[in-house]
Amino acid sequence: MSFLGPLELLGKRKDFAGRWLGSHRLNRWGLHPARILASDVSMALRRSQLAMVGTRTIEQFARDGVIAIPDFLDVATWQAVRAEAHERLDALSRRVSLPARSTRGVRSEHRFAHGWDRCDGDTVIRLTLIRRDLAPAAAAAVREPRLARICAATSGYRHAPGRFRLYETIQGDEHYKPDSQKLLHKDTFHSAVKVWLFLSDVRPEQGPIEYVPGSHRMTAPRLRWEYRRAIQASAAAAEQPGGAFRVSDEERKALGLPAPRALTVSANTLVIADVRGFHRRGAARPGARRLCLYANLRRNPFWPLVW
Repeated sequence: MSFLGPLELLGKRKDFAGRWLGSHRLNRWGLHPARILASDVSMALRRSQLAMVGTRTIEQFARDGVIAIPDFLDVATWQAVRAEAHERLDALSRRVSLPARSTRGVRSEHRFAHGWDRCDGDTVIRLTLIRRDLAPAAAAAVREPRLARICAATSGYRHAPGRFRLYETIQGDEHYKPDSQKLLHKDTFHSAVKVWLFLSDVRPEQGPIEYVPGSHRMTAPRLRWEYRRAIQASAAAAEQPGGAFRVSDEERKALGLPAPRALTVSANTLVIADVRGFHRRGAARPGARRLCLYANLRRNPFWPLVW
């Protein structure tokens, strides 16, 4: 047995494939709910250090798990970022074609200079780095003090502008290769924040984010559901030992949770979601696009300090 093996219990790993995390016995004893509750204590400690949890926006985030703030950047900044983003993507499209449909599939990646394409079924996500020499307007925007404050308050860590990317979604054809992100799911066991600052309007046909308000909170019924799913995922015959559990409409209703809410928003809206809550990429017209600045602020949930 590896001496370092038990340390996987104190990290952000979410799947049940490891020797310790995947132990059926430990999960029957309640390992998975224990990690959830311990991560929540750590998050509370970090947020208390930031002393930023009293605002109305953060109170809404704590209640619903998601917030949408329209007109986030001043008009001149938003226009500069949008123009720069379109110029950069246009230049990139002339150099790098989208992945061929025959090569698309779940989590397949295609890398190029300063970015990569990720495929979720037939859907393509094009991510490019935000650097001062390549995208000065965007680089300044992701360091904007108001954004820094709200990212820190929701994620429980000091602002990390280097985690932001220029993010374009090109919606795929569900009849060709289904996109697993369009199934209602949670990302991981602990509170983890994703951020989208939309540079274009998000209409229903563009596949808006759909989120179940309040589903990030660990109520007693939710903890029992997590316990049952962990036992299933850690069983020797488990086909899918991953930790990004899918949830059916019947299960959602049994948990007393409302229907998902589609976040159809106007350009220059900031959306922040706790992706422990149930969410999905909404149904979309094949080929429809949406563009944003994006960050995944998921870090080690057990580290009690904000650094």
